[in-house]
Amino acid sequence: MADRAAHRSVLSFLSKIRHLSLTSVDIGAHEVGRRVTRALLDRIADPKREAVEYQVTPTLEVRGSTGPAPMKRHPSRQRTSLSPAQQPA
Repeated sequence: MADRAAHRSVLSFLSKIRHLSLTSVDIGAHEVGRRVTRALLDRIADPKREAVEYQVTPTLEVRGSTGPAPMKRHPSRQRTSLSPAQQPA
């Protein structure tokens, strides 16, 4: 099990915590907050104002917790599951 754990990559949404060296997704929280606040203030000023929709593109910040993709197994070495009837007695 320890061998398999050594080949795992870790991803977080904590992009501002750089000292952990975690690969992270930056969802643009500051920009989202700014836009939501502006939309809320505009709606308060004019309750009949139409709703707005924004898109913020996330970015992937690759750091030390991401390793290479695992190699594919040769077809002859693929693991297979046995049905209960096929299980050894």
